[in-house]
Amino acid sequence: MEALRYPADYDGIIAGAPGSPWTRTMTKFVANYQALNGAPDAELTDNDLKLIHDAVLARCDARDGVKDGIVSNPQACDFNPAVLLCKSGRRQGCLNDAQVRAVRKIYQGLRTEGVQISSGFEPGSELNWNPWIIGPNALDARFGIEFYRWIVYKNPNWAPAGSDIGRGFADAQQRMGRMLNSDSPDLRAFVRRGGKLVLYQGWADPVIPPRNIITYYDALTKELGANAGQVRLIMVPGMSHCFGGAGPNVFDTVDPLDRWVEDGVAPERLIATKYDNDDPSAKALMTRPLCAWPKAARWTGSGSSSEAASFVCAAPGVSPGVQAGSAAR
Repeated sequence: MEALRYPADYDGIIAGAPGSPWTRTMTKFVANYQALNGAPDAELTDNDLKLIHDAVLARCDARDGVKDGIVSNPQACDFNPAVLLCKSGRRQGCLNDAQVRAVRKIYQGLRTEGVQISSGFEPGSELNWNPWIIGPNALDARFGIEFYRWIVYKNPNWAPAGSDIGRGFADAQQRMGRMLNSDSPDLRAFVRRGGKLVLYQGWADPVIPPRNIITYYDALTKELGANAGQVRLIMVPGMSHCFGGAGPNVFDTVDPLDRWVEDGVAPERLIATKYDNDDPSAKALMTRPLCAWPKAARWTGSGSSSEAASFVCAAPGVSPGVQAGSAAR
């Protein structure tokens, strides 16, 4: 919003997990609530989340060459929750039909009348869904419901049950979109004066749908044309909402931005660290490079998979000779 509305304020801006398409994100929150509460037995438990997460890892974890409990590229993960559907007479270690439908909706995002309103949450993020997405006090749902109740409709009796979410989104856009949304890609005024923008987003975020920022970045680079090089997007595998999660999630963006603004050196590769219990004062368990999108970290096939030096930043479809599942420990 700073870069869009007040382009002369700063020479460089860092935006982490930005909720810039606010009305879209709030609507997705309500849609998830409807998916989990709109049918009997659709709600998920922590045990269900672990079941789903383990199945996702079995399907997609090793595709970057390293089996490390992290889905590095969820876009390439073709996990179908229907594989967990309970067979006749079975009740444990599986999902019922309503749960499978709900999980599929959480992954797929929200579409109404053929238009994608918001992307979904990614395979590999499931262990982060509590307390954000599941449970009677799910935080995402509270944000979305209160947004519609008080800001969009100014009606304390508004409830998501039975509400037409497509109509709700249209009302939110009309009444609050211009004020709250900051997802316009027209940052020409900011980059014309030399402004630099670093965006970053965790792939396992249960609050801000990760692919929304990719959609924005694609629109932004198209809008900026020759000045698109003044923006960098960093996608962080395994990171939850700004911090935490299974992947390395402690990294510095301030010094790299400073070098970019002062010396013209754009950040192409940051180093992230995973600490024991996510405590930066504790032992470092793993380091991993974070690459400027669309590149992603790929294991070289030699060296420890716990050290960033064993990885390169590779473009999509380019492999540094990694054999899936053969990671050295």
